[in-house]
Amino acid sequence: SIDTVLQTEDRLAREATRNTGKVLWSRYRDGGRDYLADTPSKEVALTIVRNRKAIVADALKQAGRGNKHLADLGQDEAAIDAALLELAEALANDDLDKEFDEKNFQFNSDSAAAAMARFLDDRICVPRDMGAIPSGYLKVLANTKKEGR
Repeated sequence: SIDTVLQTEDRLAREATRNTGKVLWSRYRDGGRDYLADTPSKEVALTIVRNRKAIVADALKQAGRGNKHLADLGQDEAAIDAALLELAEALANDDLDKEFDEKNFQFNSDSAAAAMARFLDDRICVPRDMGAIPSGYLKVLANTKKEGR
C-alpha cells in the first residue's frame, strides 16, 4: 500500500540522515574539536543539560501560551523537567548512533520526551543554539511518527 511505501521511505531517509551525520560529525570533531561530544546525539544531550534551566523556563512560558507540543505537560515544571531529562537520556544512550536497526530503537513517539523533542525542534535556532549536525538528530526524534518506526 502507499502507506507502507511512505513508511519505508521515511525510515530510509532517517537512516541516511543518521549515517551521513555520523561521518560528518566524526570528521568535524577530529578537526581539533575534541571538546565536543563523541556523537551528534550526545552533543544534543549535552546542550540540553547545559541549558536545562533556560529550556524549562521557556517551555513553561510557551505552555502558558498554549504550545501544541506541550499540551499534555501543561504548566507543570516538574513534568516539563522530567520530559527534558528523558529526552536527554534517550539522546545520550540512544541507538541513533549505532547501526540502524529498528528493533533497537527505544524512543516512544507518544512519550513526554517526544513532545519535548517536537517543542525543541520548533524552538531551536541553528547555529545560535545548536549546530546543524546535532540538530538533525533532534529532528529525527521530533519527526518520528506516532505509529512507530
